[in-house]
Amino acid sequence: MLSGKILNLPLLGKVSRFNNATVRMFSGGQVAFNEKQLFAGISDMLSSSRDITNISTPIEESNGTQVVSGSGKKKIVKPNERTVKYVLSCLFGKNNTHFTYSAVVEDTNYMKLNSDKSYNEQFLYYYNLPRKVKFSISTGCLGFRKAARGEYEAAFQTSAKVFQMIQEKRLMDKDIEIVMKDFGKGRAAFTAALNGKEGNNIRKNNF
Repeated sequence: MLSGKILNLPLLGKVSRFNNATVRMFSGGQVAFNEKQLFAGISDMLSSSRDITNISTPIEESNGTQVVSGSGKKKIVKPNERTVKYVLSCLFGKNNTHFTYSAVVEDTNYMKLNSDKSYNEQFLYYYNLPRKVKFSISTGCLGFRKAARGEYEAAFQTSAKVFQMIQEKRLMDKDIEIVMKDFGKGRAAFTAALNGKEGNNIRKNNF
């Protein structure tokens, strides 16, 4: 006699074995199965240590673009960025002074990698070359808090720190363009630091 439970399931066909568990089908769609044997078979199936062989690893692709040379051979051309100039953006707000130093870069292989782009798209790329931020600093980074961040002394010390960081990071191999915005107290402090001994080396690269 088969021990277990009886379920009303709409099964099609006669089932005799399932995961080593005996299953019998009665009239009216009732199925009787041995519960212990059924779940023991499922447990054995889940705990098996068989390797999964249907997993495929994606092929690693190159970051470059294949270009056909004159000899008919394919070669990989990757972006080759070079620094055109540096830009020091200064924001002299009422309550703070911010400095952002970025490098304007140009991809010398841009035309080869983007030969399918239109003339207007290529023109816009060279008209507005991308920038990469090297560092950013404000008066709050030097320990000035609240209203003191907008004062003359805070902006002067931050300006001197900016000039020092530019020299330490060796970011003076190209011309430096200075862009100033707004007319807070820090504007006069930055101008004084640039014209003083703190900005001697920066003035040589400024244009």
